[in-house]
Amino acid sequence: MKTDPPATIRGAQPDDVREILRIYTPFVTDTVVSFEEQAPSLDEMANRIANSHVWLVAEVDAQVVGYAYAAPFRSRPAYRWSAEVSVYLLEGAQGQGLGRQLIESLLEALTTRGLINVF
Repeated sequence: MKTDPPATIRGAQPDDVREILRIYTPFVTDTVVSFEEQAPSLDEMANRIANSHVWLVAEVDAQVVGYAYAAPFRSRPAYRWSAEVSVYLLEGAQGQGLGRQLIESLLEALTTRGLINVF
C-alpha cells in the first residue's frame, strides 16, 4: 500500500524532538504499548535520539507522522551487532504503508552499519 502523498524517510534531526514526543506521548499515557509510565522530557528524548544506532522519521506534507529507531540492545560487547527496534506512527497515519517504509529503511541502514540482529 502506498501513502498519498508519498512519505519522505530521513534521519531525525534535533528539531524533530517535539514532533516525535507528540507521536510517542499518547502511547505512554493512553495505551499499554510502551514500557514507560511517563512520557520522557524533551531533553531525555533528544538524548535517546543522539545515542541510538539509527533514528528515522517519516514526513508527509512536511509533517512528521512517524518514526523508527534502533537502539543498542545491551551494553555487553557480545551484543555490539544487535539492536532493539521500534516503530511509532501518529494516530490516523496507520494503514498507509508508513510503518513498512520506516522499518525497511531502518533495516537497510542497520545492515550498512554491520548490525545483524534486531529485536
